[in-house]
Order: sequence, then C-alpha cells, then structure tokens
Amino acid sequence: MGLVSIRSICIVVTSRPLENERQSKFVRLYNRWVLRIRNLVLPFSGFFLFNYLFADGKLDLAFLIDGSASMSNAGFEATKVFIKALYSNFPIGEDSTHVALVVYGKDSLVVFNLIGNTDKESIGKKLLNTANPRSDGNFMGKGLKTVKEKVFDVSARPGGHQVLVVLVAGKSMDDAQAPSRILRDEGVKIFCIAIDDQVDVDQLRDIVSVPEEDHLAATSSEQLGKLLSPMVQNIRKGNPRRYLL
Repeated sequence: MGLVSIRSICIVVTSRPLENERQSKFVRLYNRWVLRIRNLVLPFSGFFLFNYLFADGKLDLAFLIDGSASMSNAGFEATKVFIKALYSNFPIGEDSTHVALVVYGKDSLVVFNLIGNTDKESIGKKLLNTANPRSDGNFMGKGLKTVKEKVFDVSARPGGHQVLVVLVAGKSMDDAQAPSRILRDEGVKIFCIAIDDQVDVDQLRDIVSVPEEDHLAATSSEQLGKLLSPMVQNIRKGNPRRYLL
C-alpha cells in the first residue's frame, strides 16, 4: 500500500501545470527522490506487506478435525503434523496469531479456544496429547456450530482475520451447509481438506468460501504435507492461490 501511495503522489505532482522554472525544478527533484525510495523498497515489498498485514495483526486461526471412525489413526496423526506445521509459519503471540482446535464426531470437543495459548510450545503440547476419538457418528454440522459458539463467538478478537481450516475424512450425517453459511456471513474464511477417499467432495463445496477452487483441496494423508506451502501463502496474502488436486 505504501508503494501505491508513493506512485500516486508522483503521478499527481507531475500532472499539475508548471507555473514557473522554480516549480519545475522542485517537481523534478521531488520525483527523483520518490523514484529512488520506491526502487529501494520494491524488492522487499512482499516482506513489508506480510509484516504490515500480519506481524502485528490479529489472525484467529481455528482448526476443525474429523474424529469419526472414517479418520484412521494414521490420518489423524498426519492432520496433527500438518496443523503444527501450518500455525508454526505464523507469529504466535498475544497481539498476533491465536490458534484454536475442535475435534468432531458424534459430539464435538473444544480442545482449546483462541484465548490463553500465546506460544507455540503450549499449543504443541495440547495438540500432541489430542487423541483420535474414532466416534461412530460424523456430525460436521455440529462441529461447525461448536466452532462458532464456543470458539469464535467467545474468543475471537474484534477486527481480526478469522480463518477456519476443516480436515475431513468422511461424509457428514447432519446439515453442514447452514452453519457454514453463518460462519462465512460473519467474515470467517473456510477452507476444507478432504483426506483419502471416503469424503463427499460435493458436500464440501457447499461449506467452503468462494471461489471453491481456492478453498477446497483433496489429498491422501501421506501427501497432506504438499498442501502446506500454498495454504500458508493463501492465509498470509489474503490472495487465494489455487491448489485443488
């Protein structure tokens, strides 16, 4: 944004009528320094933009994991590795990124919400100790309601960038479209990752933020790590990158 402002100022100044020689010299000198500053900053603009948006910003990052019988123990452990790798790419702290975790199956469990976890070590310990319930039921809609009511409603920060990543291994037995719509209407960006081959991808298309090709991915538990880089870039830049497999 700073570069745009500098560029705009340069254009405005040079487009004004020149009243005399003194003004002409001033404009040439001014634009020369503006261009020098712009060229100096340009190579680092991506870094500055990231820091401007997120280093001191508020990212509320929530994860919703399928804990039904559709999720194998190996798949559940792979999702935990992926989650840790994902949030580790962001600055965790009181005034920066907060992380939450919910596991759903027949019932939904808030492992931890967005409050009180301000360092990667404490989050990592709680994530490590989270077991796969392998519940008989698969109620993603209930899980989404839990994320709204017990995570974002009670622990999200005003003005924060709210993101929900759903890791799914089976078909939901309840309505997940309505609660996902409520979350999206409240400004939450929803991503879904379908793991292995028991997932109803059409069901997930009604859950994710639009455009769906920017927010929906399908992979195996063994290949889950390949989605890390595009997901991180997507969240950082707020400029979705397509990574549907």
